[in-house]
Parts: sequence; structure tokens; C-alpha cells
Amino acid sequence: MIHIAWWILFFPLISFAIIPFIPEAKRIFAGWIACVGIFFSFLITLRFARPMFDAGEFHTWYSKINWILIPGLQLELGFFIDSLAILMLLVVTGVGTAIFYYSLEYMEHDEGYKRYFAGLSLFAFSMIGIVISGNLLQLFIFWELVGLSSYLLIGHWYQKDEAADAGKKAFLTNRIGDFGFLIGILLLWTFSGPAGSRTLNFLQLNASISSFVQSSPAHATGLTIAMLLIFCGVLGKSAQFPLHVWLPDAMEGPTPVSALIHAATMVAAGVYLLARMFSLFLLSPVALEIIAYIGGFTALFAATQAIVQKDIKRVLAYSTLSQLGYMVMAIGLGSAAVGMYHLTTHAFFKALLFLGAGSIIHATEKQNIFEMGGVIKKMPFTSAAFLIGTFALIGFWPSSGFFSKDKILALAFSENRLLFISSAITVFLTALYMGRAISLMFFGASKIRKKLHEPSQKILMPLLILSILSLAGGFFGFERFLHDPNHHEMSGPNSLVIQLATVLGLAGVFSGFFFYRIGEKNRKSLLQPFSWAYEILMRKYFMDDLYDFLIRYIQQPFAKLLDWFERTIIVEGAVNHAASFTALTGRYFKKLQTGRIQTYLSVFFSGVVIAIYLIRFGALH
Repeated sequence: MIHIAWWILFFPLISFAIIPFIPEAKRIFAGWIACVGIFFSFLITLRFARPMFDAGEFHTWYSKINWILIPGLQLELGFFIDSLAILMLLVVTGVGTAIFYYSLEYMEHDEGYKRYFAGLSLFAFSMIGIVISGNLLQLFIFWELVGLSSYLLIGHWYQKDEAADAGKKAFLTNRIGDFGFLIGILLLWTFSGPAGSRTLNFLQLNASISSFVQSSPAHATGLTIAMLLIFCGVLGKSAQFPLHVWLPDAMEGPTPVSALIHAATMVAAGVYLLARMFSLFLLSPVALEIIAYIGGFTALFAATQAIVQKDIKRVLAYSTLSQLGYMVMAIGLGSAAVGMYHLTTHAFFKALLFLGAGSIIHATEKQNIFEMGGVIKKMPFTSAAFLIGTFALIGFWPSSGFFSKDKILALAFSENRLLFISSAITVFLTALYMGRAISLMFFGASKIRKKLHEPSQKILMPLLILSILSLAGGFFGFERFLHDPNHHEMSGPNSLVIQLATVLGLAGVFSGFFFYRIGEKNRKSLLQPFSWAYEILMRKYFMDDLYDFLIRYIQQPFAKLLDWFERTIIVEGAVNHAASFTALTGRYFKKLQTGRIQTYLSVFFSGVVIAIYLIRFGALH
């Protein structure tokens, strides 16, 4: 069946190739071609997933072709599909199909309609390539294509300076992490065996690296460095501290793009990489511990910033940062299964939240939650869908978020109490900022003058499907995809953790909801003593200021110094002086060209005499 797996990858690529040639007068077909492409990829993925849903059977498919064959180096292009890849493909193609279909109406009147759907198709192609890559080098190529796709889509409205800057910020920030990722790949290549037998193939890499680590205690340190460098790529793609700064600004792109990035593609790539290489990370407990603490810190760090945001898309962006921190922390604590389970459920409710927010923004033409109010009366279906997504994000029963989030809390409770405490605080803050958002958006007096109405079925249908998945996704048995040797079966959370999480969630949502019902004057008087904290949070803990300082006063002067060195020393010094030296020596040796045979014979015989003399006295021995 492996031969049809190629089509999972190629259908979005074919869509991307066709769309630019569609006449502008028939541009509506661009959207449908993109939708059909991703939907066909989803159907083929279901074909691979069926044995696991029906009988819990695990299969692994692998196909490869030779790419580069030279002495001492053999590189392959191959596709590797196992239960982990199938789960991720279901998320990418399934949620992707809903977002593509939603975009048909949302972007209907956009000037860059064709360019938008071409970008979406390239994005899906790149992400699918990451998921089914059979080796690290091939994965890295698609990894970079995801970065390019995000740059194109975040900066879709490039006429706006904010969108253009956000695209560049995302692209450049990820290049920092990817530089470390590439060095890590090269180190693993070196560690995988002697020259001529080295590999980056996922099926062989674990055994090769295990032998390397066991051969010498010092090699464990080398592996830790390599795995932390691999993790640098995750810091960028999955927006973990300190490379998280690009994700909130990525909200300048179209809302469906935000949904795709946050739910099904780019930010999920980093977590998937951790899960795919989990068996190697297990060989380095130090690396896993660092990963766990960075994930836990990012979860809390981002949640504190979400409570002061006014733009609904930025509220959701910081919630994504926080939830990604949960996933990374879970893997760092030793369970890739729990991390991937939360990635799956998060894809459902985060796509629902972004698409619901997009529907409201589309209708109200506002993104500031303080300028809304009363939306639930005029858009009840959209509001209900958004509320379902909110309850799933907080983790209330029976939503899908309840099952996955509580497993993370239970894992932290059993493995690291400090991270459990920070995670519990994050639960409260998540409920607080979402309670604040729904209070200001859906209830109270409406501040919107225009007449509101529900959107068409092209927008409502994806909301309905994602609402069902967000509510019932925890019962669908997605965790069975993670029951294999590298992703051990998950145990359920204990009752104490469930009760605590529920109490914290209820306390947070009611605090956020009712605090913003007491009136603006009373609210401001209560918040006045904490204005200093508000300023810190609004300035993002001065992280952007720090990066601006580093670029302005360190990177730029250093770049100018290198530029001066290259121009003055290398070009004007070495290159130009080399040319002058060549001309000077040429003029000198030109004098030896006299045209007189007597001079040439004299020089020749003098050389012969000198050579005989040197040989005679052994100077040449």
C-alpha cells in the first residue's frame, strides 16, 4: 500500500502547481482545487488509519529511492509511515481540509485569492513532507519549506507594513533555531557510525546512536549537546522561550492562516519532531530535563501575557504558546504519547477558536474584544462554537481538552512537583483570560453598530465539525495511535488532579467573567495598584526591547565590522594587493625576456652547474 502514500504528499503539490495558471476570471476554481487536493490527501490517510481504528493493528510502511550515491556517502529519499505519522497526518489533512473549505468564503473577495490558496497548498505539502520523511536530512528540507510557506502566508497582506514585518520576523527568528538544528543533524550524522556507514535514517539511527553512547561515557555528553541543538529547531518552530517572539505578531496574516499555523502545521512540527526522535532523547536525560523546564516555563510565561491582550487573535496566540509549552513539557517529562495526544486535541479546539474568532471578525470588522459585546444574541451558532472551544481549552469535561490536559497535569504531578505547580497556575490563568474574553465579546451591551448575522454554510460547516471533535474527540481513541514501543500507553490522571484542575478552571473562568461585568470605573480602580505589572505584561516582559537592543547595538555593529574587514582587508588588501603584486613581478620578470640566445644558454648552463654542485654535496638527499 506504500505506493499510494506518495499521493498524500503530491496532491497538495499538484494543487500548488496548477493554481498559478488559472485565469483571473475563473479564480474561484483556485480555492476548490486546493480544497480537493487536501481532501484527497485526507482520504488516503484514512485508508492507512483504518486498521488502527478497526482492530488496533499497527503497521509500518517504508519506501525509499537512492538520492546521492558517492563513495563514503549514501543519501536516500524515503517515506516512513507508522502510527505516529498517521496520527499527525490525520491532524494536518483533516483539520487542514476544514480550514481550506472555510477559506473559500472568508477570502472570497481578497485580491490575492489565488496566491493565498497556492500558499496554503504549499504549506500543507511542506508539513506532510515533514511528517512522512524517512530521514533527518529530508525532514530538514521540508522543515525549511514550512518556514518559507509561513513567511508567504503571514505576509499575505504585504501592503501593510505590520504584515510584511511579521513575516520577516517569523522567518528570521526561525532561522536562528534552524541553524542549531542543522548543526545537531551534522553531529548525529558523525555519531551514527564510522565513515561509509553513517546514517540519518530514522529506522537505523536509534541503534547507531545507542552503540555510540555505550562505547564511551564521554559520548553521552556529545549526544546531549546534539539533542539540545536539535531542540533549537523546536524552539523556533514551536515558539518556545526564548524564540517565541514571532508567534503573536504572526496574527497579522489572514485568520484562517493563523488557524492553520496554530492548529495543524507549523507550530505542531516542533512537537512532532520531539516525538519522532523521542527514543534518541531518552538516551539523554539531561536534555529531557532541560526541555521539560523550558516547556513548563513557556506555558506559564505565555499565559500571564494573554490576560492583558485586547486583540482576540493575540489572546488565542498566547494561548497557543502556553499549550505548546504543555506539550513540550510532557515530552520532556518522559511521555511523547501524552504530548502528542494533547497536540491532537489542541488542533481541534484551537482551529475552532480561530475560525470562530474569524467569523466574528468577518461580521463585526473588529478584533478588539473591548469593542464587541452582545455577540451571542446576534450570532448564536458562532458564539456557541467559540464557547465549546473555550471549554475545551480550559479543560472542562467532557471536552477533548479535559482528557489530554489532565494527563499532562497527572504526569507533572508524578514526575516533577515544581512543574506541576506551575502547570496548575497556568490552568487558572488560562481560564481567567478566556473568561475575560467571552465576558467582553458575547455578553453585556453591544458596542457594534452594524447589523450582524450568521455567515454562510462554508464557514458554519467547519465550525460544526470542529465543535463535534472538540467536544467528543477525547472519546475517539486517538491515543491508540501512540501505543507502540516508543510511545508507551498512557495512564489516566488520578482523581485529585482532576478535581484540582476543575476547581482551578471554574475559579479562573468565573473570576475573569464577573470581573469584567462590574463596570469599567470600578475595574480601573481595582487594577490601579497593579499598573506596573500591566505595563510589564503589555511590553511582553521587554523581550522585543531586548532583541531590538541586541540587534541595534551588538549584531549591527558586528556586521559593520565584518563588512569593513571584508572590503578593506580581504578585497582591497588581499585581492587588490595580489593583483598589484602580480603586475609588479610581471614587470620584473619581463626584463629576463631579452630575445638573445646567448643569455638563455648562460642561464641554462649556470643552473646545470648549480644542480651538479648540490647533488655532489648531498643537498638534495
